[in-house]
Order: sequence, then C-alpha cells, then structure tokens
Amino acid sequence: VREIKDVGIGAQDLKGSVEITELREAFSVQELMKAGFKAGELKSAGASITELEKARFHIKQFLDIDFSPREIRENVLEVREGLSDRIVQDAKNSNKKFTLKQMHDLGIGAQLLRTHWHLHPFKGWEYHWSCVDMRNHAFKAPWICQEAKKAEHEFKDGACKHCGLQEKDGIAEPRG
Repeated sequence: VREIKDVGIGAQDLKGSVEITELREAFSVQELMKAGFKAGELKSAGASITELEKARFHIKQFLDIDFSPREIRENVLEVREGLSDRIVQDAKNSNKKFTLKQMHDLGIGAQLLRTHWHLHPFKGWEYHWSCVDMRNHAFKAPWICQEAKKAEHEFKDGACKHCGLQEKDGIAEPRG
C-alpha cells in the first residue's frame, strides 16, 4: 500500500478494494478521514481517541459510534483542552445538545463550564458535580449556604438555621 501511495494514489481511490488495516499502515488518520472513513471504522483499525481528536473528528461522533464516555474520559488528559472546550462550546451553541451528564462523564469540570457560560449553574448540576466542587469554584449556588460557608444548607424546622432559607423553596438535595 505504501508503494501505491508513493505513486500518488490516494486513500479515496483505494477505499473498498483494500482493507482499512492495510490503508492505516500507509495513510494518516486525517487522510483516511478525508477519504470518508467513519470514527468507528478507524477505531476498529486501531486509531486512538487522541489520533482522531488531532484529525478533528467531532466528539459527537465518538459518543454516537464506538467510544463510550468512559473510554473518552480515560484519554481526556491527552486531549483535554481542545476536546473539552469544543464540547462546551458545541453544547452552548446548540442549545445544550450535550447533556450535563455526558459532559461530566467526559471529565469536564465545573470550572470549565462556568468559564464558558459566565453564569451560575443550571438546575441539575448538583446531580453531577459535588457541592464542594461548586463551592471551590466560587459558585453562589442555591444549594450552598453562603452564610455558613458550608457545602449545603442545614435545615431545621423548615428553614436553614444559618441563613433562614425556607426548605420549601425547592433546594435540590446535593449528591457527591
């Protein structure tokens, strides 16, 4: 395949007539991607998440095809900045196309989301990031008692004993 490539025949021309594993030996992930191979096919031919990310495969393709959030999370340190920023940006631009759970499972921290959205947490963040996480990133979240400087309100007789917030005001019980 290398010899064929050297005489100017591209991956696109060979697609369908040569096994992807053979093409992989001669062509880069980027070249194979341009030839129309999907992330799943490239994964089965041994391409890593890092290689796919460098070739600008969109994170949604990982989730939709073969890579589990766990696999991506395990590789996230290598690709963290580009990958995380893009997920957050895409989620923001597409009206929260990615769920908070997906973003959390991909190893994205509360700080990164806050940096991109410039606002206090969405309802539901407390189910994915711990209150301590939130407090550490200076969130004035409703489930964090600012008076007590603790991770959560302490309710006694229906109100927080530190700041007086009424329990019925729908404070979500934090997890984590």
